[in-house]
Amino acid sequence: MNPTANRSTPATQPIRRTILNRLAAGITGLVILFYWYYIDTYSVNFPFQDDNSLLLVIAEVKKNLGFRHNLHTFFRAENDHRIFLPRLVGYLDYLLTGSLHFKLYILMAALNMTLVLGLIYRIFRRLNLPFLYFLPIPFFLLQPQFHEVSLWALTGLQHTNLLLFLFTGLYLLEPSAGPGRIALAALLSLLAAFTHGNGPLIFVACGFFLLIQRRYRLLAVWIPLFLVSIGLYLTGYTPGSGVKHTINWAYVPGSFLAKVGAIFSAWGPFGISGSVVWGLVVCGILVPPMVITLIQSLRKERKPNLITDPVFAAFSFVLLTMGLITAFRSTDGIILENRFKIYAAVSAGLVYLYLLCKLAGARRHALLAGFSGLAIGFYFSSFYVYTPEVIYKQSRYAADTYNWRKQQTELCNESSIESSLHFLIPAYREGYWQVPDLFPNLDAPLADAYRTGRPEKVHFEIRRYVSNRTNAPLLEIGTPEVALRREGMHDDLFLVLREEASGRTYLAGTQPRPAGLRKLVLEAGLFTSGFTTVVPIDAMQPGAYRLGCLLKKGDNTYAFVVSDQTIRL
Repeated sequence: MNPTANRSTPATQPIRRTILNRLAAGITGLVILFYWYYIDTYSVNFPFQDDNSLLLVIAEVKKNLGFRHNLHTFFRAENDHRIFLPRLVGYLDYLLTGSLHFKLYILMAALNMTLVLGLIYRIFRRLNLPFLYFLPIPFFLLQPQFHEVSLWALTGLQHTNLLLFLFTGLYLLEPSAGPGRIALAALLSLLAAFTHGNGPLIFVACGFFLLIQRRYRLLAVWIPLFLVSIGLYLTGYTPGSGVKHTINWAYVPGSFLAKVGAIFSAWGPFGISGSVVWGLVVCGILVPPMVITLIQSLRKERKPNLITDPVFAAFSFVLLTMGLITAFRSTDGIILENRFKIYAAVSAGLVYLYLLCKLAGARRHALLAGFSGLAIGFYFSSFYVYTPEVIYKQSRYAADTYNWRKQQTELCNESSIESSLHFLIPAYREGYWQVPDLFPNLDAPLADAYRTGRPEKVHFEIRRYVSNRTNAPLLEIGTPEVALRREGMHDDLFLVLREEASGRTYLAGTQPRPAGLRKLVLEAGLFTSGFTTVVPIDAMQPGAYRLGCLLKKGDNTYAFVVSDQTIRL
């Protein structure tokens, strides 16, 4: 044995640790930057479904019907929720700029998630561990599995604000908190109650935090505040269509666990079963010590712990949220709603933090290795599995900027938007809804392509059916291969439906067909050249439409394929 080499080993450890920490910090920075780049690339300044309600608020306020009418407009229940905070954000945007900016709200949600990551890091720092041990958490939180939250303005404002209010509230209520911090925590909890249906549960989670820390005087004030918020929330409340009036109890346990462990839905073949098992693991690790902590606190057998206490309180919010969703949205099977998977990602980070606190030495090293592998595998699987759907939604919203500017209609919904036209058209004409022109100078080359272009050999597969959810007639159109394909993240591929007699044209966004693993590895290609799309028949005028394709490249140049197929609506 070389004694000199043996003596130099301890000296090299701080250097190696510094290198690993800086590498982990660099990777985390790249994950954050790519998350923002991804959100910016695949978001569109265009409202989708419930986003339209933010425009309705402006329309109602502009009627000048008085304070009581405006108060009702801001606080009325919509689809099971009181969404005062998103409405307030839209209204303030209108007051400051004169119009609503839906992409801005999406970017605000991205900022919220970045801040949530920072607040979780603040808890992590109390462990006095190298930054390397924090590495799995950004991979859990900053990925597209819950893309309905990331890329849908209203939903993003709801769920990311709830998480931000939760972790901020727990920080503000730490034992060193003064009256100002406590008042701010109460205000954020009250705002959360009027942000989404599970918002009042933040009061409960913060109350649990105070309970296990035996801060009974503050809890005696906190409970009445919670009851007041519930009373205000339920005043005039009527359940929406999302609430089921009967509960199928046979599916409740599996559905609850699957929602808690929903990160495993990124692995298709094991999606449901893997989610149930992982949910059982997460609950099995966190619930027993939560119960023990509660009992010990009531018996005055423990002191407050600023690492595990906020972890337990935050996880109580996840448990209550998943329980509420399971109870009131139960179906005849286990359904993992996309937007609620954000809480499953948070629970994965929480169980990791708890285990970091409890393990040491070689076990902690093994934990880092195991969770890093899980988090990184989940991260890349999420991008591979969900990016086609993300692209589809982005292309549909982009297509509807054209459809609205030309035809005052939208194809991104399953049914016609006729019931909303009474406030959408005035919003557009009066300028507080400004639809971007994403297809400058398209009409002339598109008309030339249809008039003079030689029909390409492309076959569209067409299927008519009725939506199970809305009973609206739909048209599914797809092709296994077309001469145009997306080559970069900023390329968009659209289906063109053009009535040649009148020149009436609609664009429909398309969902790329994922390439197999062989193509992915050998050619670095995510997609084949085929696509599918669904078009709501009621949103289009009757006529005979000749089908074609439009490729809009990242540099705003166009390429066309025109077929000889015609479909009559």
